[in-house]
Amino acid sequence: MSPLSLGIEGPVLAGKSTVSAALALRFESRGIPTIVAPDFADAARHLGLTLPSITPRDRTEEMSAVEFFLEVDRLRRPQSKVAVVILDRTCWTLIAHAYGLAAAGGVNAVADVRQCVLLNGLVPHALVYLDVTHEDQLSRSQSRGPLPAPLLDRAFNDAFRNAFDRSRTEHGAFWVEAGRPLQATINLVDNFFSGMISSL
Repeated sequence: MSPLSLGIEGPVLAGKSTVSAALALRFESRGIPTIVAPDFADAARHLGLTLPSITPRDRTEEMSAVEFFLEVDRLRRPQSKVAVVILDRTCWTLIAHAYGLAAAGGVNAVADVRQCVLLNGLVPHALVYLDVTHEDQLSRSQSRGPLPAPLLDRAFNDAFRNAFDRSRTEHGAFWVEAGRPLQATINLVDNFFSGMISSL
């Protein structure tokens, strides 16, 4: 039986990796075997793969990058038997990224990306979206190294967020305002996912 896949989404610097790691520790402490699948970029590096450009030059290059990350999504999932896999980013990121690129003046391949992603069957069983303001992103970026364009671009992130907002009926994400204290964010996500686990 495949593990229950729980996705954590949000823009850059929303706290996805931190929340994922904290949840895995909590689930393990309750006797629920859990693995965190690292975000696409980290997973690709662990696999020894070279990342495609974050800003493709044309539709062909963007679709090639999407196929690359869909394969990374397959490969990053656990081979051992676990009850739960927490996905740090999901296939929905690829769609939202396409919207962001188009809004920031890049390639507009949204329709092709959506079709490609949703045909691949990698949609998580449940999804949380960690929502942070652009101002929070900029503030948090001060303690990080430089991030590649357009990840901190307002137009990109507004479109990224709006992509998740407009597709709520498809993915059913539970939205969490992640500008609150970290433990409060973790508790909210824990309550949501734990309710889902206990209902199975």
